[in-house]
Amino acid sequence: MNKDRSARDRLGNIVKEGDSVRLLSLHWNGIRELPKREQHDLKTMIGEVYEVQEIDAHGNVWISKIWNRSSNGNESHSLALTSEEFERVDKTSYQGNQGDGR
Repeated sequence: MNKDRSARDRLGNIVKEGDSVRLLSLHWNGIRELPKREQHDLKTMIGEVYEVQEIDAHGNVWISKIWNRSSNGNESHSLALTSEEFERVDKTSYQGNQGDGR
């Protein structure tokens, strides 16, 4: 992790680790190769707000979500997002689903 890194969202706003972002879409073509349950899980993440966990050397913003599968324990997905897939959200102004359990 490099806390000095930043990225830009689809509107050009600067995003840093710890900021909140709303997932707007998934452009990853590989999603179709995943099992149907995982495809469903990833699609349910769209519209939710997540804390940026990391910004990698390529400028991708990393988020994750954990699902509690009562009989099978927990499952999680981490996603690297490109600028057009998210927008920064002011932590004090958003409402609705929070995907990361905050």
